[in-house]
Amino acid sequence: MIEIRNLSKSYDDKEVFKDYDLRLKDGGLYVLSGASGAGKTTLLRLISGLEKPDKGEIVFSGDLSDHGIPGVVFQEDRLCEDFNAVENVMMACKGITEREASEELLMLLQKDCLNKPVKDLSGGQKRRVALIRALAKERDYYLLDEPLNALDKENVEKVIDYILKKRKGKLMIIASHNMEKPDGCEIIHI
Repeated sequence: MIEIRNLSKSYDDKEVFKDYDLRLKDGGLYVLSGASGAGKTTLLRLISGLEKPDKGEIVFSGDLSDHGIPGVVFQEDRLCEDFNAVENVMMACKGITEREASEELLMLLQKDCLNKPVKDLSGGQKRRVALIRALAKERDYYLLDEPLNALDKENVEKVIDYILKKRKGKLMIIASHNMEKPDGCEIIHI
C-alpha cells in the first residue's frame, strides 16, 4: 500500500498540492484524472522518489513495505535513440533475453520495427517501446504517465489490453487526461 499524508509540493510560487492525502491499496488499479498542469505527473514523480515533497510523507507498507521496484513510463519516452527496440527493452529489463524482448515487442509492434534504431520509429511506435520496456518484466508496482500519448485509435485498445494483462494484480497508477475507465479501476481526480 502507498499512503500519502499531508503532502505539499510547490514549484516557485505555484502550489501543486497542499495537505494532500491519498491511500492506494496493494493490487489497486487507479487512473489519475485532471487537466494538464493539475499535478498528475508531479504525484507520480513524488511516489517514485524522483521529487521530494515540501511537506508531508509518502509511506509504503504491506506488499510494498520495502518500496519495491516500479515499472515506470515517463511522459517522455526516454529511449536510447541509437539503439533498436529490442536493445532498449533488454537494457531496462535485466535478465530478459533477446527472444523474450522480441516476443514482448511483437505484441504491440510490427516485426520490421524491432531492429530499427528507435530514432527511426514513429512517435506511437516509440511510445509502445517505452511501455513494453516498463512492463516486459514483472515489477512490484507500476507508474504510467500518459501511456496512450501519440497512439492512434487503432492501437489504443491493444495497448490498454496489454497494460491490463501485464499488471498481474499489482498496484498500478496511470496518469491520463483522456483514458476511459478500465473495469475495476478507481478514478482519482486531481
